[in-house]
Amino acid sequence: MERGQFITHNGKEIYFIDYSNLKFEKDFLEAIHSTNEFRERVMASGKKDLLMLVDFTNSFVYGNAFSEIKRSGKLTQSITKRTAVIGITGAKKALLDIMNTITTLNVKPFDSLDDAMNWLIK
Repeated sequence: MERGQFITHNGKEIYFIDYSNLKFEKDFLEAIHSTNEFRERVMASGKKDLLMLVDFTNSFVYGNAFSEIKRSGKLTQSITKRTAVIGITGAKKALLDIMNTITTLNVKPFDSLDDAMNWLIK
């Protein structure tokens, strides 16, 4: 399954990263590696003002995966206009606050995919 791809919502292109249903650190690190390759292709293409949506539904971020997510976020920070996430509940919200502070990405959490996509394109 492709974990990094472009999707379209109301005629606008959204850079979608699917980190859903990842329970083990090894699987998360593999997914991050896969999306980093996609990020590098996106950056090489010269795209700017990305609208980014990341899905963490039913996933657990811990250990090296958290560090790698922060690093990945920094990779595209300069070409990202807005970032929304879904699937962030409980303790994950505290981790999101930490990531926002470290990366200055200002990632906004949403409860639904539609709400996140509508906020990104407005």
